[in-house]
Amino acid sequence: LNASRSYDINKNELSYSWESLDGLNLSSLSSMTPIISSPIDLESDSTYRVVLEVNDGYCSDYDTLLITIADNICPIADAGETVRIPKFSTMPVELNAGGSFDPDSSNLVFEWTTPTGEIITDSVVTVEDLEPNKRYSRYIYTLKVMDEENSISEDSVEVIFSNFSAPEAPAIYAVADHNRVLVSWDATSESSVDSLTGYADFEGYKLYRSTDGGTTWGGNGDKLYDFNGHFVGWMPYAQFDLSFEEDEDHCIYDEEGCESGLTRDISINGLDPLAPRFSLGYDSGIEYSFVDSNVIDGVKYSYTITAYDIGFDPFDLEMDNLGIATDTVLIDTIENISYSYVVDSIYYAGGCVYYSIISYNEIIMMDTLWTTTNPDEFLGPDSIIYYNEAGDAIRKAGNPNRGYYSLESAKGGNSDNNFITVIPGYTALDISFPDASNIEALFKTGSQNIGTGIREYFIVDRTKIVQDQLVYEIQAEQGSDAVEGMACEDPYVFGYVVKDTAGTPLTTKSFVQDDLGFLEEDSISGLPGTILENGSYFVPEYDIITPIGQWSNQFKGIRFKIQNKLKLNPSSAPDIEMDTLIWTHVDTGQTLDSATVFVLNNTVIPELSYTNIASYKRRLNSDYMVEFFDSPVGDSIKLGEDNNGPIYMYTPFRITNLLTNKKVGLNCLDFGTNNAGPIAFNDGAGDFVWTLGEDILLQKDTIKVAGEWVKKYNYNFNLNFIREPGSGFSMKEYDELKSYDTGDTVSFKQMSWVANLPVDAGTIPLSKHNDLANDGERNNPWSLVYPWPDSIKLVLSPQKFFVDGDNWFSDMSALGREVGIADSIKLDTIKVVPNPYKASSRFNELKNNRKIRFTHLPKKCRISVYTLTGEHVTTFDHEKDFDGNAWWNLRSGNNQDGPEIAPGLY
Repeated sequence: LNASRSYDINKNELSYSWESLDGLNLSSLSSMTPIISSPIDLESDSTYRVVLEVNDGYCSDYDTLLITIADNICPIADAGETVRIPKFSTMPVELNAGGSFDPDSSNLVFEWTTPTGEIITDSVVTVEDLEPNKRYSRYIYTLKVMDEENSISEDSVEVIFSNFSAPEAPAIYAVADHNRVLVSWDATSESSVDSLTGYADFEGYKLYRSTDGGTTWGGNGDKLYDFNGHFVGWMPYAQFDLSFEEDEDHCIYDEEGCESGLTRDISINGLDPLAPRFSLGYDSGIEYSFVDSNVIDGVKYSYTITAYDIGFDPFDLEMDNLGIATDTVLIDTIENISYSYVVDSIYYAGGCVYYSIISYNEIIMMDTLWTTTNPDEFLGPDSIIYYNEAGDAIRKAGNPNRGYYSLESAKGGNSDNNFITVIPGYTALDISFPDASNIEALFKTGSQNIGTGIREYFIVDRTKIVQDQLVYEIQAEQGSDAVEGMACEDPYVFGYVVKDTAGTPLTTKSFVQDDLGFLEEDSISGLPGTILENGSYFVPEYDIITPIGQWSNQFKGIRFKIQNKLKLNPSSAPDIEMDTLIWTHVDTGQTLDSATVFVLNNTVIPELSYTNIASYKRRLNSDYMVEFFDSPVGDSIKLGEDNNGPIYMYTPFRITNLLTNKKVGLNCLDFGTNNAGPIAFNDGAGDFVWTLGEDILLQKDTIKVAGEWVKKYNYNFNLNFIREPGSGFSMKEYDELKSYDTGDTVSFKQMSWVANLPVDAGTIPLSKHNDLANDGERNNPWSLVYPWPDSIKLVLSPQKFFVDGDNWFSDMSALGREVGIADSIKLDTIKVVPNPYKASSRFNELKNNRKIRFTHLPKKCRISVYTLTGEHVTTFDHEKDFDGNAWWNLRSGNNQDGPEIAPGLY
């Protein structure tokens, strides 16, 4: 049963209670989805009543469900899970319907239908590869089971015959500039699944560069040779692989979601053990772009990007002591083993039957452990064929450990999406692009935004730039424990085209409000950019929806990433990093002068820290204002009571939560400087004086959760400062045998004190609590010294999560905006390269083909060439949206189609 369509209009969390009125067996009665256990002895169809109660913490509502159970319960057909069989296996493989059952009968009739249409009336069927010469074959076998009352249940199973497969190659893009090329690629390879094992075994990318159109991918020093001198590949121009953490957390079966919960739990790096001329990477972390600065303007460069997997490592050997190993062998070879052994177990994998055997050498024994990257216990072939760079087989080697080398997608050619050719050079003279570091130029922050994460973009393909106006907006869910309004869970970025800077969607889809149920309206009304007008919701047509924290696909010529600086679900609360620290005057709100701010930032050290992971998951997103005073009059903390009444610690600051504008209730353990401990008396423990570096506990921080105002202990506040001699602080320890004059300063229990009056010997500095003699007056001549002036405030602004509704306006016309040609720009800005031209240029010339480059051109211009005597040689037009380069083949005639010119001056 499922109560997921129950709801509370105030969105309070619901509890569930189920009850059967007619004796039907239910389990998980307090869950949203209880389970019915059906009776199996019915003589006729029977109906049962089940009552659901939902409660929001204040009141309840009820619903009754009628459940009809037929007297005959249908059988359950179970054809099994997907079967993956190596193409290199010769062992027969059977499908077994033995997992099928009938709850109220034991007699079932089985019927298998093969891919050829043949009917097999047995519970077991032998599968066959109908296309053995193909790299990959997929078949569906259908199972029917029928009980004694002719009720039928069907199931099917997928049977795959395959070799190991390389990941799919990504699409490549390139943007050329003066003396640089930005090469980028998409992330499609990362969702690749090995066609044999079903594992998501992607590991990294390799980028190659060519200056001859892809005939070669480097020089002689970039060639890789095996031990026998065969040319087996090229060193990549750049390589990126999963980082240590990304490897460990990478899901075995799918690249995101990870429903199985199985991860690699190891890092993949170093040389490939089965092909040691090739590297698996060095935990660099995945990148999607590479800036090639080792280029020459005007020279043609080709790039190809490939993706590679982790290879295949089936098992490890675990030793009980030191010494001899075990072995794993095919059943048809076990009789040929020359040494003594015992059979430990028999298992089935990839369509083969295997014995796990253990050999002994006195007290030494080893056993087979399947690796975490191979939970389905596949084995590779018993021999491996190796190939050269051209794809020709060069040798066959035994493979006793049954692994396989890393597979890499093919390098691209002119017609492939992982191959591209570009020519670096200047962009057009009369257009401009914003500096990518100026993110506000393309992603202008909304005035009500809360999150302070990262925004990045890069141009993928200038020819695909669409100069629209766009709004990007966060869509996220409210966590049950989060502060109200801080919806941060499962965040996505929605992008849509708008008409104006106000964010009016260009195209929408309408929904009549009265036609919507509560859940439908709740879902639609919260979508980004949705407007309620005249009884209808108008929802934008979204051009892109992409998860937070991932690079988007190519979108209108760019790729972008909006990412929280904070992890949403860490195992423990991380350290807090401040986004900003702002010092101002309490009275005027004006920022302090730069000299004072410089001194304070270098002497006063404020830190916030989470109390635990629960406080972190409240998604606090709050700024805190700390008001400072030059004496301990900011706040009072009750530490206990004595015979004279309550005992208070007085602080020189007061803290306010700026999200709620409520003062935060404080506490302190009074453990002294840096929380040294309860008996660290020389460090200020137990003296009722707030001491530098002594944690202040923000135990009564008033926040709103699920509609209720509650006081929570979210943060600890630690305030340390540096006591600089000569700035009102003394490093001289207080001497109880010495008397002091007015204005003298001493250090006592890690704090500095100043004498307000002449001080007799033995009069020690005391807290305000101990100093009061029931007369409301300070009787002790000592006062504390702090490194800040009176009546200033500091706003602590920690990094914040992006929340539902955070948005950015983007005017794509900023990319390649026409700026015109300034009057100050002369013709000599335009260059002719090379000049002089001597026999040839470096610009990828072919036989009977010359090349001179005009650079720094505007988008549109006409180039005419004359001899020094004024004779017209040729005229041709340049018209490119972004490119500021044009080429002349040193031929006369219109459009360079005449004979080659003679040497001379032009």
